[in-house]
Amino acid sequence: MMPSSDSIVICAEVYSSNLGDGVIVESLRYLINSFHSDFEIKLVDLSCRKGFGLSEYDKPSPWKNIYNQFAKRSSEFRTVSSLATWYSFWRNKHRSYFLNQMKDSKLLIIGGGQLLNDNNLFFPLRIREVVRCANQLGMKIVFHACGVGNMWSNLGRHFFKEALFSRDIISVSVRDDYSLENIKKHLPKLEDRVNKACDPAIWAAEAYDVAPKKTSDLVGLGIIAPEVLRRHSVGIKPLTEKNLIQFWIELSNSLLKLDQPFMFFTNGSTEDYNFAKKMVSNLDLPSNQKSMLLLDRPKTPKELVADISKFQVVVAYRLHANIIAFSLKIPSVGLIWDEKVRQFGKESGRSNFYLEGNSVTPKTVENKIFEAVRCGVNEQKLEAMKASAMESVKKVILEARR
Repeated sequence: MMPSSDSIVICAEVYSSNLGDGVIVESLRYLINSFHSDFEIKLVDLSCRKGFGLSEYDKPSPWKNIYNQFAKRSSEFRTVSSLATWYSFWRNKHRSYFLNQMKDSKLLIIGGGQLLNDNNLFFPLRIREVVRCANQLGMKIVFHACGVGNMWSNLGRHFFKEALFSRDIISVSVRDDYSLENIKKHLPKLEDRVNKACDPAIWAAEAYDVAPKKTSDLVGLGIIAPEVLRRHSVGIKPLTEKNLIQFWIELSNSLLKLDQPFMFFTNGSTEDYNFAKKMVSNLDLPSNQKSMLLLDRPKTPKELVADISKFQVVVAYRLHANIIAFSLKIPSVGLIWDEKVRQFGKESGRSNFYLEGNSVTPKTVENKIFEAVRCGVNEQKLEAMKASAMESVKKVILEARR
C-alpha cells in the first residue's frame, strides 16, 4: 500500500508556452490535493523545461530553418532527423532529468494534453523514456485523460506500445470518444484496459480561485497562428495567413460597427502572439486604439485563466481557451481546426456553438456570439463533467494505493 506521505509525479508538457497544457497539470494537482492534501506532488516537464519562458526547443537557430525546409518535403527526413537528434543529443539529458526528478516517488501520472500523438516521434520517444525511467525506479504508472492522435508512424506505434504495455501500468484513460477510437485502432489489444476521463482543466476556475467578471461586456477573440493550424489540422484545410488575417479584420469591423467591445488574446504561445500583433497592425484604426485591443501575452497558466475571466463570451480555436471559458461559466464559440475541439463541443453539450474553422464566415461567428450570450452555459452539464473528472482522479489514486 502506498504511504500517504509519498510523493506523486505528474509528467506532461508542464511548462509549454501554450499555457493550456499547464492549466491541465495544475488543475490535476488541485484535484489530487483536494482529497489527498498530504501528498507531495512534483511536476516534471516531458521536454525537460525548467520553468515558463523560452526553452532550448523554442530558441531560434539556423538549424531550425534548414530543418523546416527539408521537413516540409520529406517524411523520411523528419523520421531520420528525429531519431538522430534524440539519440545523439536529447536522450541522455531527458533520462538524467527524469531519474533525478522522479526518485523517491511511488506513482507517475502522465497527465493530459495531446500526448499520445506522433508529432514526428517527439512524444513517442519521450514518453517511452519516462516510462523506462519509472520502471527502473519501481514506480506505478498511470496515463490520465490523454488526447490521442489519428496518425501514428510505425515507429511511433512501436514506442507507444512499449510504454503503454509496460508491466507497471495500472490504468490508461483518454479524454474523449475520438481518442478512445484512435487508441483502440492503434493498439487493439489495449481495448479492454482503456477508458475515458474528463479533462482536469474543467476545474480551472476552482484550481486558480478565479471568478468571471460579472459586469463584463467584452468579447474575447482567441488568436492562433496559421503555422500551428498547418502543422496540426487533420482532415481540415487550414486558412492561409492572408485569409486568417482577413477573417479577424472583417469580424473586428463588424463588432466595431455594432459598438461591441472586444479584445484579442492568446494562450501564451509566442507564435500565436507574434501573429496576433501582426494581425492587429493590419486593422484600419489609429495606432493608440490598436495597442489597446490585444492583451499582453500571458506568462503563466493562472494569467491565462485570469485573462479569459475578463470576457462575457469567447471565440477561440484553441481547445483550452474553450475549456477554461466553460469552467468559468463563460459561453464560447469554438472554431474547429482539429477533432479535439469538435469533441469538446460534443462533450460539453455545446456542438451548436462549435463551427468549422475553415469554412465559417465572420457574419456566422458574429451571430453565434450574441446567441451564445443569450443562451449562457448549461451549469448542470458543467457540474456533471466536473464530478466525472473528480471521480476519475479519485479512482486513479485509489488504484495506486492498493
